[in-house]
Parts: sequence; C-alpha cells; structure tokens
Amino acid sequence: PANRALGGLSMGGGHTVAIGFPNTKLFSHLVVMSAGAGQTPEQTYADFFKNPDTVNKQLKLLWVSVGKDDFALAGSKALAEALTKNNIKHTFVVTEGRHEWVIWRHALRAVAPLMFR
Repeated sequence: PANRALGGLSMGGGHTVAIGFPNTKLFSHLVVMSAGAGQTPEQTYADFFKNPDTVNKQLKLLWVSVGKDDFALAGSKALAEALTKNNIKHTFVVTEGRHEWVIWRHALRAVAPLMFR
C-alpha cells in the first residue's frame, strides 16, 4: 500500500472513491478530481467513516479538487464536508474553471509532487 495510489477525474474520481474508500489497506494515496461520493457519503461508505483514526493512519494523502464552475462542485463539496465532519485528513482544493482538462492538468501538477514522499 505504501507504493500504491488510486486517482481519477470525473467518473474516474467516483471510481476512486468507490474502490479506494473500502480498500484503504491497499492504497496509501487517493486523488479525486471533479467527483464526489453521492449525496450521502457517510451512509454509502459507513465503514470508511466510522474509523477516522484508522483511515488517517492508512492514507498518507487524500486529495479532492474541483473547479468552481464545475457541475461536480456540489458533490465534491459534500465529500469534503463529510471528511471534515468526521475528522478524516484530506486536502480540498477549489480552483477556477469547469469540468475540463485544464482543471485536471493543473490539479495533477499540484498533487503529483505530494505523492510517495
């Protein structure tokens, strides 16, 4: 897990949550760009949210980013709010832009140096 990351954008970001949250023993870095975890992330991923201390020990990086004009903004914000509420360490970045490659390119450039440190 120390050498394994999972990340994606848009639907791939949703898949990152769907695969990564139940499998924090397999991944130490999760990058979610322009995606959320549905309207009720705490219910959908109850096991993930019930043990924040364990999650914080297993994940070295949990990065969520989105553009302020992205249609995925509400879902990304809901995910970040659930993480904050449950004391799960994460980074939430809102930048200029929409649901497009320009945003993801800049997000990748920002997050890549933080991985596997």
